[in-house]
Amino acid sequence: MKPAYYSLLPEDDRPIGWRKAQEARKKKSCSTPTKTKCTSTSVKGSSKTTPLNKKNASKKPPKAVSDEILPELCKRIGVNGTSSKQKLIKKFVDDFPNTSVRQATIKFSEIVTKTIPRWVSPPQQKRPLHHVYLKPAYYSLILEDDRPIGWRKAQEAKEKKSCSTPS
Repeated sequence: MKPAYYSLLPEDDRPIGWRKAQEARKKKSCSTPTKTKCTSTSVKGSSKTTPLNKKNASKKPPKAVSDEILPELCKRIGVNGTSSKQKLIKKFVDDFPNTSVRQATIKFSEIVTKTIPRWVSPPQQKRPLHHVYLKPAYYSLILEDDRPIGWRKAQEAKEKKSCSTPS
């Protein structure tokens, strides 16, 4: 029988000194449940066993894609789009180490679309399954020479159409 159940037995049937053993055992054990082991971590190179503090995430500088480097991301995607999302993001993060892959991926998905803009000529051969195009709202961030002809007029006409309400 386990010592934890000794208190349920009549006084005469309990082993001698079981209560003192239980109290001593409770003092030795940690405050964690009995199934987990209480281990202390130590700092490397130190003889002390001190708990390691986790770094506070708020102390780290933000690794978001800033407005200064957003035109570079738009330039890499280009008007004709891209089908190599992961390669493009990895190379972008390698060139700009102050951004994280996660933040670059989030920004990438904000500025691309799967639908082909009408001023972009469709590809000659069959396009890859995951081909994406830069949204027309971000064309102003790429160089003037790289922008398609007539995109601004088409964009303004589209905005006027969406703003007018039938009366």
